[in-house]
Amino acid sequence: MILFRLLPALPAVVLLAGCLPIETYHKTGAPVARVQSDEVECKVDALKQVPVNTVTRSIPGQYVPGRKICNPRGCYRTAGHMTPPRIESYDSNAGLRGQVVEQCMQAQGYKRVKLERCTATGAMTLPATQPALNTQSCLVRAQNDQWVIVTP
Repeated sequence: MILFRLLPALPAVVLLAGCLPIETYHKTGAPVARVQSDEVECKVDALKQVPVNTVTRSIPGQYVPGRKICNPRGCYRTAGHMTPPRIESYDSNAGLRGQVVEQCMQAQGYKRVKLERCTATGAMTLPATQPALNTQSCLVRAQNDQWVIVTP
């Protein structure tokens, strides 16, 4: 029932998600391909140091009491019901593993930055190395689906 109430807002949420800044790693002068391979190396190392630990928990159902409904002929109460239990699984080490990746990238001289998508239209030349950041810096999606920092 709640889902149907939220459905009309879904297109707005999707549109706004496209406007949010994107986080990426930056190191002035670093080859773009090297940034990506360094991040993959750090993620693999972090996975070795902090392996996946899937935790599953059961959340019991809840009792939803009936409602009292009144009309000109009188009042009556609807029957209550139980909601079904839910099962959730999550990786309890995901946060720590992310910290290990962050430390690994920082040790190599990278810093995490948030940048907007580039709004300029037309063909853009993608740099081979990461440029120095300024207020005009933005992100372009390359053909390999990786985000590349450009400074127009």
